[in-house]
Amino acid sequence: MSRLGIEFISVLGMPPVAFVELTAALGCGGVGMALAPFTANPHGYPDWSLREDAGLRRDLGTALKANDVAIFGGEGFLIRPGSDVADAAHDLDLMAEIGARGVNILTIDPDTGRSRDELARFAEMAADRGLGVTLEYMAGMAVGTLETAAALVRAVGAANLTLMVDAMHLARSGGVPADVAALDPALIGYLQLCDVQDKPLDASYGE
Repeated sequence: MSRLGIEFISVLGMPPVAFVELTAALGCGGVGMALAPFTANPHGYPDWSLREDAGLRRDLGTALKANDVAIFGGEGFLIRPGSDVADAAHDLDLMAEIGARGVNILTIDPDTGRSRDELARFAEMAADRGLGVTLEYMAGMAVGTLETAAALVRAVGAANLTLMVDAMHLARSGGVPADVAALDPALIGYLQLCDVQDKPLDASYGE
């Protein structure tokens, strides 16, 4: 199986089974999968939800097996100010049900101490379901650089917690490849590559 995958935001809301089939046709071994679309939908794909549609979850499982594709990471998890990661329990159950190897989480809470505590609880919840966790950082947030994200992963110290390195966030936060090379490789669990501009073209960071 190829270690190269395609992230769900790349296909702009394509339904899961078609996404898996496309991934296999392109020679990739995995996908990043959310439980429901939350990107733009310029191609007019029909709405879908793995949360609400047990039949779709079964069809996805069949498609993954038939196409020898894995779910490398489950997306859609976020630590917000005032939020409680315990609310993610059902979504973690569903990620385990559809066979995700792990899940990815970001924090937009400016309180880094609280982010640490919530991340530790989330990692424990994921471990209870046999899931790994990657922490992704984003420029402009309290945990917005490779250095601060790596420090947070080390501070939590959970066996199933590693770092997500995204090329866009690395460049936009002032990081360079040498910063990644200087890390212990065991700290890095997942790498996202993308070909966007190194600086946003407008006020929308995610455009």
